[in-house]
Amino acid sequence: MKVIIKQLTALLFSVVIFSFSFSSAFAETSKSISDESIANIKSNLVKMGVNKETQDKLIEKLLNGEAWDSMNPDKINTGETKKFYKVYSGNKVLIAKTTFPDGSVSQTTITFNDIVNKNGKINPMGGSSCGSGYCTYYGLKVEGGNGVVDASFYADYTLVTGGYDYINDVYQPQVRAQIGTIEDINGPTILRKYETQSQSARAYLQWTYKPYHTGSATQYLNFDVQNDSVSSYFTTNNN
Repeated sequence: MKVIIKQLTALLFSVVIFSFSFSSAFAETSKSISDESIANIKSNLVKMGVNKETQDKLIEKLLNGEAWDSMNPDKINTGETKKFYKVYSGNKVLIAKTTFPDGSVSQTTITFNDIVNKNGKINPMGGSSCGSGYCTYYGLKVEGGNGVVDASFYADYTLVTGGYDYINDVYQPQVRAQIGTIEDINGPTILRKYETQSQSARAYLQWTYKPYHTGSATQYLNFDVQNDSVSSYFTTNNN
């Protein structure tokens, strides 16, 4: 139970950063936004708790060739982050959502292999195995996105009591963009298998996002294991 509690209290919030040169590419992007893409973006925003009035304003910004505050480096420190967890289909999900002044959001979620029964108690799904001083968890889902781009992969990891935690495996990547294209998907890859005294064990998924004909960015979805807990963040660097 202590391991589960530690997991449910650890998550780094997601940050999405775009430079002026990249965000200006949305002026070209707006020319090619289909009705289907708009519907999908709105659906993503609904899942992140954005109301209809704000959705309409955000879509209007895209159509006008304007990047959302969640994509604007000048607005990156204006967001307010809240961390909480919910239960979806019986699974415990930890959420970190950053909301910006224009109502846009960036969000990271971690779905644990725990299931909540009718009495409100948490029980393992069977996707774990424990021995003397350790527990290995299978099928943790790591997700990150902002409504336009979203990515995910799965991870198996081990927590060691009094020792260094580590990542066993990462697999099944998925990256999607409602505007523009995704290229050069790399990973997920284990960068550091074992936690050290000063660094977490880390895995990441990397890809190139091109909003339209101009501009591109390298985006990452990271997964970290440290101090018997896990965390994730979604970030963008300009090319």
